[in-house]
Amino acid sequence: MLKVPEVLRRVGCLRAPWAVDMYVPDEMHDMLAVQGTDVSSSKPMAHERRVLGPWHKVTLAPDKLDAGFDTDVDCGGECRDVTVLDRGLWFPRRCGFAQQCEIGADCLSGSCVSGRCAARAPFAAVPETELIRNMHYAYFHLAEQKNEDTLDAQDVDEFFKLVFNPDQVDLTETQTALLDQGLVQFKDSQGLQDSGSSVALQYGFLARGRSLQFAKEMIQSANAASRRREL
Repeated sequence: MLKVPEVLRRVGCLRAPWAVDMYVPDEMHDMLAVQGTDVSSSKPMAHERRVLGPWHKVTLAPDKLDAGFDTDVDCGGECRDVTVLDRGLWFPRRCGFAQQCEIGADCLSGSCVSGRCAARAPFAAVPETELIRNMHYAYFHLAEQKNEDTLDAQDVDEFFKLVFNPDQVDLTETQTALLDQGLVQFKDSQGLQDSGSSVALQYGFLARGRSLQFAKEMIQSANAASRRREL
């Protein structure tokens, strides 16, 4: 069982938009207040006091719980091995491009340069679980930008560009040409040539099946082309 300080550290890594209720001893409540943590507390109910004794129920705002155990806001450091559930998929609390880091494991890219996380390389050959995370992020990021629940045909290009290049670094001419050609072929095969179509594309369609296979094939093709240029 985790001790209270360990629990608090893990809560701080969650970066949840909601408050978290837990019980802590009086001295822990005082320590959090001194650290400037956004804490509201209330005495436990009578039946709770019989079990908890002098403990207080506190409401913690995870975004503001910063005790110096992460390298950036709720990522890296002791947070790097904590995972959070986002719409059905677990994500590690590792830091993104240009966030602060100490070692490569703090970063999504796996590379920490001069205290900052390096960008992820376009078309990086990653495990399928990470590729699916990239597709998950791309889908819901674009949907939130549109303030809608689903994407449609006109979003396909931007979706895959974000999947293959999550940190949006500059592509080479070869990579750009390969991506453009691949997107045309994919949309033709899926009947998505009409960018004005209002047909809703569910997350399952763009992150599974043929779409996932297309993503894998594109990454293989891009890396093969890169190796040919190096010969």
